[in-house]
Amino acid sequence: MRDNSSLVGTIKASRMPYYDNKTSSIKFKSRPVLILKAENESGFSDFTVLPISSVSFKNNINQKFDVEVTKAMYPLLNLTKDVCYIRCGKFMTINQKDLAVSVISNLKDSYPDLWKHIISLAKEYISDVE
Repeated sequence: MRDNSSLVGTIKASRMPYYDNKTSSIKFKSRPVLILKAENESGFSDFTVLPISSVSFKNNINQKFDVEVTKAMYPLLNLTKDVCYIRCGKFMTINQKDLAVSVISNLKDSYPDLWKHIISLAKEYISDVE
């Protein structure tokens, strides 16, 4: 059995649902996510993740909780867009069946200072919940 804790800190592609206005139906896109936590230590699991997005409308960027990552500054993340944001205020739960098998990159190992910053912001965001 796989140790799910080894996935914490990795970036993987995830199957994400969205509503297609043209066809009036639910469709799916592949989007990168940063894995924060596994529900189970081993075996089949749900994962708490943060989405990584290019954010089309810049006025939707949260200056405090959206962390900009660029290809130039973080080349080992293997992101496809020149500029992306790790959305520390957008926690999601993803089922293992919706995660890609392969890992895009390991943020925790490649950029430990960035990982610590992301975790700090995520904790701060959650601590504001009343």
